[in-house]
Amino acid sequence: QTLAKILGKKNALTMRIPALFLYTIAGVTQVISRLSSKPSILSLDKAKEMLQPHWICSSEKIKTEIGFETAISLEDGLRSTYEWYRAQGWM
Repeated sequence: QTLAKILGKKNALTMRIPALFLYTIAGVTQVISRLSSKPSILSLDKAKEMLQPHWICSSEKIKTEIGFETAISLEDGLRSTYEWYRAQGWM
């Protein structure tokens, strides 16, 4: 939702991709990557990560234990990354 906001969209697009399809595409791209010696954006490991049911994390423990604070907010970091991708012609 944060990235949708940065892009000026009302809502983020949610897509459900069957696990078998994702693993198949990941396997094919991984083989092509090895044959061409070029890095792949999707691998079997990335597919496994994408299929995890929950992506929840908190920075409270590191804040409490050692006083760490992020220098850049999530929104500012995403905005900076998006602007860099645009400047590089990737978007």
